[in-house]
Amino acid sequence: MAWKIIWSEKAKQNIRDIHAYWIERTGSDAYPAKLEEVFFEVVDNLEHNPFLGIATMSVDKIRFLIVKYYKVAIYNTQPKG
Repeated sequence: MAWKIIWSEKAKQNIRDIHAYWIERTGSDAYPAKLEEVFFEVVDNLEHNPFLGIATMSVDKIRFLIVKYYKVAIYNTQPKG
């Protein structure tokens, strides 16, 4: 079963902030572009493997993934309806 990824505004802003940080730090778009590519590959995998992430202890059905030292996806494990 395929699941749907819904990005929160905060998640979108976090990706933009990480991208901007690395452009400022390196003076190049190469590393942040590669980092975003890795983020989106991992998140795309969630559509088919929604239980890849680590379950949180505090909130039922909420999981997260860590990619390259960033917590990039915090998501709810409910099927696409």
